[in-house]
Amino acid sequence: MIAKTDTFYEQLDRLYREVTRFYNELNKHQSRYDKELSALYHELEKAELTPTSGYEFALKLQDVLRKRRVVKDEMARLQPIYNYVAQTFYTLQKQIERAISQSKRVRKSLNVTLSINEVLEGSEWTS
Repeated sequence: MIAKTDTFYEQLDRLYREVTRFYNELNKHQSRYDKELSALYHELEKAELTPTSGYEFALKLQDVLRKRRVVKDEMARLQPIYNYVAQTFYTLQKQIERAISQSKRVRKSLNVTLSINEVLEGSEWTS
């Protein structure tokens, strides 16, 4: 049976990976819309616009700008979460590694073989 602390760490690890994956996905979408905008600007430079083609071009441009805005807005909302998770997860990993290493040394030196699950299962204090 896995210790509760391992379960907590796994949940934090999944959160870190999910936030990072989504952040990278949004970055790719923003980059794609930036490239589309650049292509539209170059197209506009070369085009001889008529009222109809100008209107159609404006609709295309508006569509790309709106989609880009939605992506940028989501990135702005995700940025504080991403920054926090990215900055703290590395520190968390190092602290956990040290705690596990120290725990193993102490348990070995004291010949402790019980797991937390074995202790809690037999405890009258467990609710």
